[in-house]
Amino acid sequence: MVAALALLPATLLGAKPKPVPATPAPAVKTAPALPSVRLQAFSAKHLEPLLGPLGPGPLPRAELLQMETHFKERQARGNPDEKAMLDAALAVCAGFDKIINEREKAVAGLHPGPQPKTSYKQESKAQQKMARESDEFIAASSKNSAQAFWQQRGQPWRLEMQQLLVTEKQAEKP
Repeated sequence: MVAALALLPATLLGAKPKPVPATPAPAVKTAPALPSVRLQAFSAKHLEPLLGPLGPGPLPRAELLQMETHFKERQARGNPDEKAMLDAALAVCAGFDKIINEREKAVAGLHPGPQPKTSYKQESKAQQKMARESDEFIAASSKNSAQAFWQQRGQPWRLEMQQLLVTEKQAEKP
C-alpha cells in the first residue's frame, strides 16, 4: 500500500505542490504599427467632415502633421523594406494636406473682406436700403457658389484619397 501511495501525485494526497520557478518570457521585438492603421483611422474620422459643407471650425492639421512627422522619422531610419510603404503613407498625408489647404481657401472666400463704401450721406434712404440688399444678395450668391463648387470637388477628392489609401495598403505587403 505504501508503494501505491508513492505512485499517486502529491496534490491528490493533500500536499502542496512545489512552486515552479517562473521563467521570464523572451523579449519579443514588435514591429512598428503599419501606417495604414493610423491613416485609416484618420480618414474615417476626418475625410467626410473635411469634404462636407463649408463652415468655420478646427481642421486636423496638427494631427496630420504629427502623423507625417512620425512617418518621416521612420523613413529617416533607412529601413529599405519600409521605403515604398512610407513613401505611400507620406503621399496620403500630402493628399490630406492639399484638401485642408483648399478648404481653408474656400472658407476664407465665404467671408469676403470689406467692400468699398460710398458716402451714405449723399444717398437717400431708399438707395441705402437697395445697396445693402444688393450687397447681401451678392454675399449670399457668393456663398452658395462656393458651397456648390466645394461639393463638386468633394467626389474627386474622395476617390483620390481612397486610391492613395489603397496604394499605401498594397505597399505594406511584403
